[in-house]
Amino acid sequence: MTGAPGRVIAGRYRLDAPLGRGGMGEVWRAWDQRLERDTAVKLIRAEQAALFGDRDVLSKRFVRECRALARIDHPGVVSIHDAGRDPDRSGGELFLVMQYIDGVRLADWLVEEEPVPWQRAAALGAQIASVLTALHAIPVVHRDLKPANVMLRADGTAVLLDLGIAGLLDPDASRLTRTGETLGSPAYTAPELAVSGTSGPPSDAYALGCVLHEALCGETVFRAPTIYALYEKHAKEAPRPVRTVRPDVPEALDALILALLAKEPAARPPAVEVFRTLAAMLPAGEDEAERPHDPWRPFRRPMAPAPRLLAQRGAAPSDARPAPPAPAAPVAEPPPTVSSLDIDLDAALAHAEALVGAARYAEAANVLAAVMGTVHQAYGPDSRILRDLQAQHANIVRLGAAERAPRQRSTTRP
Repeated sequence: MTGAPGRVIAGRYRLDAPLGRGGMGEVWRAWDQRLERDTAVKLIRAEQAALFGDRDVLSKRFVRECRALARIDHPGVVSIHDAGRDPDRSGGELFLVMQYIDGVRLADWLVEEEPVPWQRAAALGAQIASVLTALHAIPVVHRDLKPANVMLRADGTAVLLDLGIAGLLDPDASRLTRTGETLGSPAYTAPELAVSGTSGPPSDAYALGCVLHEALCGETVFRAPTIYALYEKHAKEAPRPVRTVRPDVPEALDALILALLAKEPAARPPAVEVFRTLAAMLPAGEDEAERPHDPWRPFRRPMAPAPRLLAQRGAAPSDARPAPPAPAAPVAEPPPTVSSLDIDLDAALAHAEALVGAARYAEAANVLAAVMGTVHQAYGPDSRILRDLQAQHANIVRLGAAERAPRQRSTTRP
């Protein structure tokens, strides 16, 4: 393990909790001590140098990844904040600092949502196709698109993760990929990638077809006892049409998924055409209830605040329609209770207390600040609950200032 809780990368990023591990290394949730925000830090495993046979080759691949990520400007792709070598580690361990995404993984959402309404699956596909269009224009190929590498924010925005094995479509790409190196995930691997290791934008289109098929049918396109048997099915076996399992799915959506799963790369539609087709078939859905992590929501309520914010008292209606006239004799509403708010106040206070105990005052203050706005909306500016929160917040800020004061004075001495 290259990471450990509490370790500080490059004198700035404190590792807090592991988020995942892959072929290239580990991803950690970390605290940026300079800007006081959560980040995701990817650490490149030292063993990768041995796999490539030359540390310079690994470094070139790492630089390529960072440059590719930095060139992508799309809300569906994690932003890159920093990259480099950790000078505190022997040999200078490579690290990449990215935006921390707060949401649920699509793999978990599919399990909880099953069966997924076709409208939400189509909206999900349209969002992913939009991201792929931006990637392929650079050009970058993701090469590992799967439910575990897609996050859904609370507002329904889909974000693609782990571009760590993304390959630039340039002459160097083939030289920087070792023969026999496993890329992607077998259940979502295009035939050409499985057979010859070659990939391009059509490979991502095939993976998107696999994701949509799984979302609607509740299982992957193909299943087999071994990886090689699974690759054989991807290369030779015809996929089952979605409508054989889900007759409620429109014929146009079924036909699009089959086109994405075509064996020949040239027969698959490009991502931009996939987006246009899926976006055009989405109904308005004006009567749909608000729910978190809904990929259909961005198409129904563009730029709308997250559902929990819309649920606050005094927030504007989600469809921005004028409010009906107030009745002549309004009925008084009972005051809200803490349990009716879209927050867990007890959990927030316990979390803040634990952070104070660990001398992490800035984080503790941020936790309380995040819930104070909701309490203000629900109870008003003069409520006792809000005043108590404000007093605790101020006390934590003072503790943090007192903690920093001795160090600040020591640095100003002649």
